[in-house]
Amino acid sequence: MPPGWWPHANRDWEHLWKAIARWEPDHASQLLVCSNWQKIEQGETNFNYCLRLSQQKYFVQILSQTHREKRPVPRVDDIHAALHGLTALDEWLVPCRFESDRLRIFDWVKSNDKVKKDGDWLLLRKDFFIFLGALHSHRKKLPILNMQCHIDHYYQLAREKKSQANSYLFSLREKALLLAKSFQADTVCHNDLSPDNILVASELGTSTLKIIDWEYACISDPAFELAVICENFDLNEKQQNRLILIYSQNSVFQIKREKLNKMKLLYRILSELWRL
Repeated sequence: MPPGWWPHANRDWEHLWKAIARWEPDHASQLLVCSNWQKIEQGETNFNYCLRLSQQKYFVQILSQTHREKRPVPRVDDIHAALHGLTALDEWLVPCRFESDRLRIFDWVKSNDKVKKDGDWLLLRKDFFIFLGALHSHRKKLPILNMQCHIDHYYQLAREKKSQANSYLFSLREKALLLAKSFQADTVCHNDLSPDNILVASELGTSTLKIIDWEYACISDPAFELAVICENFDLNEKQQNRLILIYSQNSVFQIKREKLNKMKLLYRILSELWRL
C-alpha cells in the first residue's frame, strides 16, 4: 500500500515500487520517505517529480487521466519504446527505465536553467535543427494522426464541459476542419515542442539538448510542427521566416509560408479547444 501522503492511484505506486525494487532492492524503502520526492512545476499534462534514492536520482512522471484523454488517437502507451527504435533519435532522448499507460520513470538529467520563450536563442541552436531533421526523416513506427478525427475528439471533449457554448464550439470546429484540408501527415513529429519540453543537459562540460514529453508524438505534418514552435516560442514574423529557412537547410521538407500560417491558425484553435 502507498503511504498516506501519496496523491496518485494505488496502481501507480505498485508499478513504481516493483520497478525500483528490481533496480535498487537495498533502497526501495526510501520511496516511503516524502522528503525524497521533489515536485517539479513543469508541464500541463503531467505530474513531475525528482526522486532521490541514495546516490541515484530519477525523473518520475505521472499522466493525469483528464489530460491523457486529450492525446492523439490512437494512443501509444509505450511511446518511448517505439522512439528508442528510431536510432537516429537516441542522443536526443532521456533514457526511459519504465513505462505504462500512466507512469514513466526516466534517468535523471542534470540541466541548466529553464529554457525561456526566446526565439533568438532557439534559432541559434544548430543542434535543435539537426534534431528536427533527424526526427522528420522517419515515416514509420508511430500511428498516423488523422487531423479530422483529432479535431472532432477535442470538439466532443469541449462540448461535454461547455455545452452552453455549442454554437461557438461548432464554429471553431468548422474553421479547424477547413484548415485541416491543408494538413498532410508525412513524418514522425513531436507535436508539442515548447520551452517546457526542451532541456539543456550538462554533460562533461558541454550542453546538449534533450527532448521530453512525447505523448503527442505521431506521424504528422512537419508544417504543423513548425507552427507549434512558432506559437510556443512567440516567434515574430522575421523569426518565423528564419525558422523556415534554417529548417529547410536541415530537412528534406520545404515549408511554404502560406501553409505555415494555416497550421498556426489550426494549432490556435486546437489549443483553445484543449483548454476548455
